[in-house]
Amino acid sequence: MFRTPGWIGLLVVTLIVVGESHARAADAVSKEGEIAWSGSLTTAWRAAREQQRPLLLFVTMDTCVHCQKMKQTTLKDAAVQSDLKERFIPVALNVKDEPEFIKTLRVRTFPTLVVIQPNGDVVESISGYQTPKQLREKLAPIVRQAARGKPDAAAR
Repeated sequence: MFRTPGWIGLLVVTLIVVGESHARAADAVSKEGEIAWSGSLTTAWRAAREQQRPLLLFVTMDTCVHCQKMKQTTLKDAAVQSDLKERFIPVALNVKDEPEFIKTLRVRTFPTLVVIQPNGDVVESISGYQTPKQLREKLAPIVRQAARGKPDAAAR
């Protein structure tokens, strides 16, 4: 699993708490059964801490063909949607709306999914287009950890 140095986790928390996201992704409006992606990093961070669930940031850019493909395929998959809705606080961020925060996360490839625990630790960064199977396999250790409610041995 990907782990950030402690100072980056602290910086991530500080950036989330200090600045309100200007992202305009599908915030709170979703069709029946679809993921309700938040566009507000601050609101999502608050929910993650209250519910003790990790944030799942879907970092995109407008001109990214692979981002659009992932939105239309992988993120529409029923099993992926179930995992994301039940185990994560999903947030969609566009690089143009949060360039400094995304730079802090060291995102250079789009799309990228970043998992941040409620304590601010960045525990996973998944770059590039992922099929439903690939994404579920990469998120499985985090899903298992959340189901147990305790740290996964692989995350240490």
